Amino acid sequence: MQQPLPPKPKKSKKIYWFLLFLLLAGGSYFFYQKRKTSEGLQSQALELVRFLQEKSFLDTHFTVTLYAIDEVAAEQGFVAAFARGERLVEASLGESPQSELSLLNEASAHQWIRVSKDLWPLLNQAVDLAELTSGAYDPLLGEEIDSASQGLESKTDWETTKVDFAEGKVMKLEEDLRFDLSDMVKGYIADEMLVALESKGIRVAQVTAGSDARCGQAPPREKGWPVKLRDHFGELTQVLVVAECAVFTSEEHIASEESSPIMATVIAQRGVMADGLATAACAQPDFVSRLPSSTNIHSRILQRGEMTTSKGFPALVPLFEGEEKPASAQESLGD
Repeated sequence: MQQPLPPKPKKSKKIYWFLLFLLLAGGSYFFYQKRKTSEGLQSQALELVRFLQEKSFLDTHFTVTLYAIDEVAAEQGFVAAFARGERLVEASLGESPQSELSLLNEASAHQWIRVSKDLWPLLNQAVDLAELTSGAYDPLLGEEIDSASQGLESKTDWETTKVDFAEGKVMKLEEDLRFDLSDMVKGYIADEMLVALESKGIRVAQVTAGSDARCGQAPPREKGWPVKLRDHFGELTQVLVVAECAVFTSEEHIASEESSPIMATVIAQRGVMADGLATAACAQPDFVSRLPSSTNIHSRILQRGEMTTSKGFPALVPLFEGEEKPASAQESLGD
């Protein structure tokens, strides 16, 4: 008698095991490639070399420190960064009678003036900051004639200008008004120089304007860039370590025997904002400290021998004489 054939396995079960095998094999390959890529990036980061160049314009000493794979790549970054800074100074922001800012200041009131793409972001930010600070930062100067000084400049109401955000145009509503962007221009130039570096593929870099800094990605094996800060006596005695942000300090000397100078340090995402807010903080020391932590803007105020820092301001580490960076600087940021 012929034995009955065993039942054939169901196809659905075979397909299930086949798909499971593919899933496991694919996952293993994905994690292998991810690990391989991560190790490759770490190896590449370790091969980056530090380069530095300096140049002065706008009566300020600008220093670019960057990490690149070789000297050729570094030189391309330096050329792009300093060319961008010099272009902004010569064509748009300088004191030359032919600069765009000078021509704007000499223009008559009640007429729309189109602004270039170089000057427009700075004007736009200046008006925004004046509104944000309710005039503590004022980008306009009015001219008052005084018999003794024959031309005394004084701050005026920032609302005496109109800005057309859509068309990139500006109008002054009164005669004898001039834009004074000196409290933001260093931060703006540092921002633009860092953008120029990024256009050349260099993201691990720092641009300093005097003692102020605009920082890109952190150097290899570091948590950030060291930025030196002054104490109550004006000495560079402290350092903080930051990355992908700007640190700018402003000082206001008040003409009163009872008042002491106010020094404000502001950390913000961009240099143009940190530069302007540091000036505003000297006029209203409590302003920046009241900003919500979600803005990622932090401040340190020195006044009457006391230091006040906002919540979230990075830890300060002592900087000893002749020391570029303290040994504990890598730990000063925390998580």
